[in-house]
Amino acid sequence: MLSGIFLMNSYVFYKLMDSPVDWDGEKFSNLNGTIGIVLGYSPGDSLKNKGFQVSDSVTDPMSNIKMLMQGRVEVILDAPGKIDFIIENNPVFASIQKLNPPYQVKPYYVMLSHKFVNGHPVLSEKIWDSIAKIRKSDQMKELLRKY
Repeated sequence: MLSGIFLMNSYVFYKLMDSPVDWDGEKFSNLNGTIGIVLGYSPGDSLKNKGFQVSDSVTDPMSNIKMLMQGRVEVILDAPGKIDFIIENNPVFASIQKLNPPYQVKPYYVMLSHKFVNGHPVLSEKIWDSIAKIRKSDQMKELLRKY
């Protein structure tokens, strides 16, 4: 299969502002508790393999935020587009702080088979060129903000 990148998505840690936890892009300082992550998110296994205590029992970002606010997890990991939107639109979550840099940046692709590309090379290029234009458009940025 050949592919074109549709979207780059990152996963970022969040903590409560009064927490001493910090993240330098490689390691934590002052992390003594659990990292909350939504069930099925791809970085979950990576965190577990690195020896972190992970809670992946929730199925949506809002539940993860509530676990953070209740002190049931020390940090959460999620896509900033989702969490930032929730924080910006709910003053009750103003005490949540994003930790940079991102833990992980992942490309998401539109896949085209070799057979399709070989049979339709011009169309394949048009598809990928269109994806690039859409990805950079203001409309896409607005849709991602809403998401």
